[in-house]
Amino acid sequence: MFKFKNIFFVIILFTISLSIPNISFAVWTQQTDIGILRLRNYTYSPDGTSLISSANNGYPYISTDNGATWTQQTSVGALSLVYYTYSPDGTYLIATSNNDSYTYISTDNGATWTQQTSVGAIYLYDYTYSPDGTYLIATSDNDTYIYTSTDNGATWTQQTSAGALYLSDYTYSPDGTSLIATSNNDSYTYISTDNGATWTQQTSVGALVLNDYTYSSDGTYLIATSGFDGYVYISINENPFIFENGSGIEGDPYQISTCLELQNINYVLSDGVTYPYLSESYYFKMMNDIDCSDTLNWNSGTGFESVGNATNKFIGNFDGDGYIVSDLYINRSAEDNIGLFGYIENSVIENVGLEDINITGYSYVGGLVGYSNYSHIENTYTTGSVTDTSSRSYVGGLVGSLNGSLFSIGTIVNSYSTCSVSGSSSVGGLVGIDNGDRIYNSFATGNVSLFDYVGGVVGRLFFDSEYTIDDVIFNSGWYESVDNLEFNDIKNINGVVTLDNQLSHHETELSSFYSSSHPIYNGTVYPWVYSGSPWIFHNNSLPDFNEGDEETEEEIPTRSIRSSGSSASTRYKNLLAMGNENEANKILEQFPNQINQNNNQLDKPVLNLIRTLRYGMSGDDVKELQKYLNTHGYESGLVDGKFGPKTRQAVIKFQIANSLVGDGIIGPLTRAKLK
Repeated sequence: MFKFKNIFFVIILFTISLSIPNISFAVWTQQTDIGILRLRNYTYSPDGTSLISSANNGYPYISTDNGATWTQQTSVGALSLVYYTYSPDGTYLIATSNNDSYTYISTDNGATWTQQTSVGAIYLYDYTYSPDGTYLIATSDNDTYIYTSTDNGATWTQQTSAGALYLSDYTYSPDGTSLIATSNNDSYTYISTDNGATWTQQTSVGALVLNDYTYSSDGTYLIATSGFDGYVYISINENPFIFENGSGIEGDPYQISTCLELQNINYVLSDGVTYPYLSESYYFKMMNDIDCSDTLNWNSGTGFESVGNATNKFIGNFDGDGYIVSDLYINRSAEDNIGLFGYIENSVIENVGLEDINITGYSYVGGLVGYSNYSHIENTYTTGSVTDTSSRSYVGGLVGSLNGSLFSIGTIVNSYSTCSVSGSSSVGGLVGIDNGDRIYNSFATGNVSLFDYVGGVVGRLFFDSEYTIDDVIFNSGWYESVDNLEFNDIKNINGVVTLDNQLSHHETELSSFYSSSHPIYNGTVYPWVYSGSPWIFHNNSLPDFNEGDEETEEEIPTRSIRSSGSSASTRYKNLLAMGNENEANKILEQFPNQINQNNNQLDKPVLNLIRTLRYGMSGDDVKELQKYLNTHGYESGLVDGKFGPKTRQAVIKFQIANSLVGDGIIGPLTRAKLK
């Protein structure tokens, strides 16, 4: 919701400099062909091909040559139509008759009109469409109530929750999430976040009679003039429109096209402590290659601020879609958890290449990720340089510190680094320190340098003694260059310094390493594809073992992860049935994907909701809603009875899947589908 702040009781002069030459409206031409019509209420169609107006004689007139000539529309008589409003796509034209007070609709740019009688002669005015054309809102001059329509004015619903406010000057935010208006009754500003169904009075600056609301194109600023004191007022949106598109759910990820939008994943509210995009399991997707060379000049020379840190972790899904981030610069020698992503947890980072990076941090430093905790990294690579300045380091060309277990969903798959990597301890060409997480089909070719525990692939590796190295690092290798001859591929394993290479795949000739005949892959799991360059791409997130494969469940314990889904789903269902939500939530946290993948095996609860539910609400009915969503394939997170961001995302996903408007509100139409 918007809050009015930084209110200026001075006139603010906006000076707009246009670089378009020879634009002038100094010369006007009188149009005499049709006589003195006293036209008013001019309205263009969205595509600019038609212009409509009303004359003093009550008839509508249409021009298709920008007002040079006009054609009288006689089919409906002298209706004295006013408040012409087009739908955003130009299909519908709506207006109100001054004669009979009915609403009229035209689908042929005003040539013919149909009277809408469903709600009577209520004299609607200030018609305003939502940006996507889904909602149409207006105020009745008869009873002063707000009316909304979802069928382009054919039928209308009176909104009684806020009373007869007599609102006017409706204005939507550019992304359609907020609607603002002024009450003619009490002169206060009102805001709606549910397309006019409910309204909140804004009392912070008093009854200003604000009008002519206008948003900046990115939704950050809102400006209006007070009819009370005549001053200009400005409101700053605390949650601006900071990504190109998308709602952040799996089917509609936030779209990222610029380096600034990458940085905006770290966006912090004005309270200085709330990061709305880091920790709510949002989905992000790159739309093109991104040039980050200007980060050299950001933040007084310290460059890009890593996405997520130990306090505010990135918990989400980032898909580079095969695009590249180039020339990323970070120089934060006194800060931990440094990389494009500083600290990730229970996340997925995939399909992205980082080229010519220059990254420096204090500890837990990686080209892609500084600190990875129980996360999955796939189809990624880095080139450039990565440097750690501390005495304890943990620095890698791809990931600084990799943390998980052989039975977690986390893995590095089909990834590589050619970065030169330097630090004082736990330095790896690919990973600085690996605390029990798996690495499949991945390699490093860059130079690694400096002091203790320096490995061509991993500096230090820890895993349970019941397993072998091949259980942890599989089909992976490194290029043992002249500069790297004094190092091993893994320098320290479970606290013991190694004296020779531990991995089966390494080469001393770069041409051999990049050769298509290089035996880095010799089975049916994760084919290693060079295609002339070391770019790797594979679609599956985990190995798919089929009966008869050479590899067995015992050799690579990933299979037990897959088979555990059914038992986890059963335990989750039983715990919910017993009312033990705390224990059920623990299972959901550990196996979210498996539980949702096996949701068809669950006895799905029947839902009977009565009240309208929306973001910020809480109660037992919210808890029942969360249970329903979790067991029907729409992950809403913990069953805690709080309608938070993750529950709202699940609701939007459900609505879209059921051909409803994805507004995140459980109203009558959504309740009807939740059966």
